[in-house]
Amino acid sequence: MIIAASASAAPAEQLADATQQSLALRQKYDVRVPHSDRIIYVRGFAVHHLSYEYSTIAWRDDTGHWQISTMGEQGPGLLNVPFELIAEETTPVPSTDAAKLDQLLDGKALYAEKPRAKDRNLGVGASEHTMEIVTPRGRKVVTWMGRLVGRAGQIADIVLGHG
Repeated sequence: MIIAASASAAPAEQLADATQQSLALRQKYDVRVPHSDRIIYVRGFAVHHLSYEYSTIAWRDDTGHWQISTMGEQGPGLLNVPFELIAEETTPVPSTDAAKLDQLLDGKALYAEKPRAKDRNLGVGASEHTMEIVTPRGRKVVTWMGRLVGRAGQIADIVLGHG
């Protein structure tokens, strides 16, 4: 289920609300925010008995290698529990996936593509994701539930580890 999608060449300072929330979560726990001219932000949120919010950032570092940082927070949903940090993990992107990211981000088609998602029996507590892609080529924001497909889906699969 696609909830929202947009593409523009807006400056990175005008990040989507979900991206701002993701960055605020990192700030709350003093977790670093990488910077790059090619960066992909993903905020994931789900709630049922507990709530889970994740901040994932993929970026090409100064040496030209892609990295992915994921951190999050677990908190109350139906159960009254305290908020708790889910520690940051940073992993390098395998070279074949990094090449695929570069190929997808460099093409015009990604920024013009209408996103599609497959609803895979979404149940109670299903995650909602917002991905914001910011590159010199353009900017794209997609919010979805289920499995994102197409070029944006390929990027989401690499960044979220479903590839």
